[in-house]
Amino acid sequence: MKTRSQTAGAVVRPEHADDDQMLVQLRKCDLRELIADTVAEAMADALADLKRNREPDLLGGKEMAAKLGVSRTKLHVLRIEGCPSVKVGDTYKFEPAAVMAWLKAKDAK
Repeated sequence: MKTRSQTAGAVVRPEHADDDQMLVQLRKCDLRELIADTVAEAMADALADLKRNREPDLLGGKEMAAKLGVSRTKLHVLRIEGCPSVKVGDTYKFEPAAVMAWLKAKDAK
């Protein structure tokens, strides 16, 4: 029985291994590559999660009204009163963070 086996730059010592642990020796370059790959994969997963959970930059009137819990008519009144919006074609779009900041400032008055 061999006491060492070499696989892809790793030296595994089974005499120090049990069901939960294994001693592995890696060359520095292999360790760097393993760490870089692991970090890149974790960052890609985190970025994908952010993209999935990210709120759209601009919402239409229907979506913004639903988010605020008001009617589209009330949102129209708020827009006339100065609620920040952007006209895109024939419709108005709303940035949720800007609308919330405006409403908080309006309530503070």
